[in-house]
Amino acid sequence: MAFNDNREFIEALEKTGDVVRIRQEVDWDLEVGAITRRVCERQDPAPFFEKIKDYPEGYRIFGAPLATERRFAAALGLNQDTPFREIQAEYSRRLERPVKPVIVKDAPCKENVLVGDEVDLHRFPAPMVHEGDGGRYMATWHAMVSKSAKKDWTNWGMYQRRKSQRGALWRVSGVQHPRARATDPVSDKRHYAPQRSNPDHELHGSARG
Repeated sequence: MAFNDNREFIEALEKTGDVVRIRQEVDWDLEVGAITRRVCERQDPAPFFEKIKDYPEGYRIFGAPLATERRFAAALGLNQDTPFREIQAEYSRRLERPVKPVIVKDAPCKENVLVGDEVDLHRFPAPMVHEGDGGRYMATWHAMVSKSAKKDWTNWGMYQRRKSQRGALWRVSGVQHPRARATDPVSDKRHYAPQRSNPDHELHGSARG
């Protein structure tokens, strides 16, 4: 993404009218999902929910960040009027030129660290998107980094994950996402080692990549 974090991305979209701040309280249970779904159908500006029922001030939800060609182009640092074929071509070019990661001693993601019994995923306002869903999805705009335990190879991808317990996430893959097996070390037995540590990290609101 052409921005350092989601805050910069939202600020840039506000300047072009591609974000709407919703200050009225909304319910994480179905209401947020229904509004976001309607926004996608109408190709409206992305909803930025600033007051979530049952959660204190400061806990927010950003819906449909890439649901229009304009916002997708902006995320890549392109002019928002760029034709979709050119957006596709630029995306493909960047896939062919991956940026090598830089190892640092510290980063903003370590400003708040919770371990052991402190871990509680219910602190985050993950929405119940659709009636009948198996749970509340909190991993739909993120990056999941999986390191192969057998080879010097790392995969970055997006895989739906929903809250199941206080400190656990269920992952939607396998049958639901058959292509994941070919690229994901956790799903693919060729890269998974049951008796060894399999590093697996999930990033939300991460820096440019």
